[in-house]
Order: sequence, then C-alpha cells, then structure tokens
Amino acid sequence: MFHWYSKCCRDTAWRSVVLLAVIGSTISFVLSGCLADDAYLARGGSRVVMPATTPSSEVSASARTPISIARSSPKAETPSIRKIADKAHDRRFFIAIGRVVLKNHAGDDFFSDPDIFVQVQRRDPDILQSIRLAKERLSALGKQGRAIQEELGPLVVKKRNSEITPGEPLSQTRVRRLADLSRNLGNRCDEGAKRRACRDCGRYDERPKCRECRDCDELRFLLKLKSASEVVPGPPLSHAEEQRLRDLEETSARISKGRQAANREAQRLRDQITGKTHTITTPGFTLDFGFQAIQKVFPGDELWIAVYDDDLNEDDLYGSTALHIGSELLHGGDVTIAMPNVRSLVLRIVSR
Repeated sequence: MFHWYSKCCRDTAWRSVVLLAVIGSTISFVLSGCLADDAYLARGGSRVVMPATTPSSEVSASARTPISIARSSPKAETPSIRKIADKAHDRRFFIAIGRVVLKNHAGDDFFSDPDIFVQVQRRDPDILQSIRLAKERLSALGKQGRAIQEELGPLVVKKRNSEITPGEPLSQTRVRRLADLSRNLGNRCDEGAKRRACRDCGRYDERPKCRECRDCDELRFLLKLKSASEVVPGPPLSHAEEQRLRDLEETSARISKGRQAANREAQRLRDQITGKTHTITTPGFTLDFGFQAIQKVFPGDELWIAVYDDDLNEDDLYGSTALHIGSELLHGGDVTIAMPNVRSLVLRIVSR
C-alpha cells in the first residue's frame, strides 16, 4: 500500500514538473518574443492580456463595468478579432483614459506639484521598423557630420584669423593715460570684491570709491583698445584650402538638412502610434482624464500604457504595462488595470 502511494505521488509530482515546464516555456516565449524595433516603445512593467472574447449577442450589461484582467494568450482571440475587424472595417476605434488612482508620487520635484499624464503607444511593426531606419540614418549622418567638423574646424579658424583687422594704435594721450591708470590702480580693478563694490555707484556719484570705479572702467577700455591694435592677422588660406572649405561647408549643410529631415520623420512616425492625455497638476492621488480619445487603435493591437510626471529634463515614470486589444474591449466595456505606483487606471475603447 505504501509503495503504491509513493509511486502515485512521484507520478503526480513528475506530471506537475512537466506541466510547469511547458507553462514556463510558453510564458518565456510570449515575453521574450519581441522584435528589436520594440526598443522604440516606452516599454516596462507587467504584461496584461484581455480575457477570451465573447460574441456580441452574449455580451451582458456588466461588460460596461470595470472587469478583472485574466492572463491568457492573445492567439486564442485572433479568429474573433478578425471577425470583428471584418464586420467593422469602416469603424474607427480610439483608446480613452478615465480615472487614475496613484499609490504615491514618483518624482522628486520640490518646486511644483506633480504634472501627471498618461501615454499610450501601439506596437505597429511596420512603423517601428520605419522609426528604426530613420534612427539608423540619423546615426550615420551624425558620424559623417562629426568627421566633417573635425576637418572643417581648423580651416574655419585659419580663415577667421587671416581676416582679422588690427585696431587703430593708441594716441600718445591715451598711451600716457593708460600708463598713469596702470601705475595708480595696479591690480585692484581685477579684484572680485572691487567689482561688487562698484554696483551701487551711479554715473555721477563722486564718492572716492565710485571715482575709482570709473577709473577702472577706463583702464579696462584702454587695455582692450591696446590689445586690438596689436593683433597680427594670420596667413591666408591657399586656393586648395579655400576650395576644400567650400566643399566641406556645402556637405555640412546637406548633412544638417538630412538630420533635420530624419528627426522629423522619426517624430512623425512616433506620433502615429503615440497618444497622450492632457496634463493634470495636483499633489493629490486621484485624477480623472474624462475618457477623452487620445490614440487610434485596431483590433488585435498590443498597447503600452504608461503614467508619467512631466518633468523639465526627463519625465518621471510611475509605471507601465502592456494591454492586448481583444473583443471584450471593443464591445465598450471599461477595464481597470494596475501597475507599479498606480493603484488603478480605468480605460475603454470608443468608436466613431
């Protein structure tokens, strides 16, 4: 009897190990099967998949209330999603954000209240590939531009130095005045404390310290004139250098235009798959974005949803998660999701 029980336990344990291995492999495949282009998405956080679809005739009124998120493979929804897409090919779907409840504030901005917004990005392989190509083009142009500047810089400096025009030499009166001021003031005019003391002197202030301040201003002016009069122009560019300078400047201008075009293209493509709510500035933890449509989506899309605190240098991320657009959402039901630092976020799909 004990032998039979032990064998049964071992068989059960073995089947459990095999089942866990299969499930683990499946989850690993789902989470790691991302293209390199996905690096251009605001990724991060846990993955959320909508539950299996329900035919339109079976959707109850409860579908329009917040529902729990079940984890399942998006592949199981593909046939139903395609049917919906075929029936509603002339309809447009948009994701809308409602109430957001934060757990705490993620940023460390001591000068203002948090400025919270929600960003939604849809994973479109074609657009992500185009963004990647635009970024590669931008990187290649950047390398070319740096190489051009390394050669162009010395030629520009040499040309500028050759075109320097010396100033007029000082008159004898100014030469004597410069000598007197230098002898009487010494290095006092260069002292930081002296400069700060001159700030409260008016133009016609006759206090001794203010008269000395005016003498310091005159000394600095005369030294500047003397320095300009002693400038010696550098050697001019040769004919070959002038031609090379023109070629490099034209190439640099083309590269600059190319980089601007690549940046605009990448931003235009990113705007096609990215939507943002308006920003709400508040020290509180409950925000309502009013279910305003912010991003066009399609049946079967995978979305990356992130909550940010708008910052001057770099936005502070509260949390992010992935959401698969299944038929449950397309039927108009509200969905509540959670993510790090975000207790709940309510969203729905609206159609037009």
